[in-house]
Amino acid sequence: MHVTELEPYAWQAEAKLAAALLDKLGVPATPLLEYFEATRERQARRVADTLHQTAQFSGLTPDQVVSRAANDDAVGDLLGDTLRAAAHARATEKIRALARVLAVAMGGGDGTRVDDLHIVVDTLDKLKVLEIRGLHAVGAAGPVGGAQDPIESNWLLIAKELRSEALASPVQKRLTDLTLINPEVDDIPESGAMFLTARVSPLGRRILSFLADQPTEL
Repeated sequence: MHVTELEPYAWQAEAKLAAALLDKLGVPATPLLEYFEATRERQARRVADTLHQTAQFSGLTPDQVVSRAANDDAVGDLLGDTLRAAAHARATEKIRALARVLAVAMGGGDGTRVDDLHIVVDTLDKLKVLEIRGLHAVGAAGPVGGAQDPIESNWLLIAKELRSEALASPVQKRLTDLTLINPEVDDIPESGAMFLTARVSPLGRRILSFLADQPTEL
């Protein structure tokens, strides 16, 4: 079933309305307008950076990237979703990952259908910096089972990475809800089981393949 989504707000109309209301209240509107303008400029830089990195990863020029998207509806839709996610990205790693996704779409590098890449972009868009760090920590630990004893839970790995037990639980829940990590790992007894259980789901491994570096918050 096809669902047509609304374009995200550009906020110009809202900024003008807020400025008019503040003017009536006798409150200076300049700081608010400057804030909206600075936000727009930051988003534009992130979009431009994503296009530039996509070109680098795919061996194309930015103009060729846009041209391919213009001539292929599926790639064009993915480009729009990816750039919207990039505009609001809060980590340089996420921008690089989004650019890598687009590069795959440009060249079909790993045989992935463009439609499947929408899931990757949507998941990357939802991930926060702390959640990316948590996913890295769980992914680096490898599977559980065999001769491993005692077993470190996903929660403990995340808590160590974030240096916070309070943050570990919501981050673990978020990664589980996004089906990126396996919740069954935390139910395995603390003794070496004679089987291996993956900590990270197939989608989680896919996301980690695009997230190559530790995140740096913008």
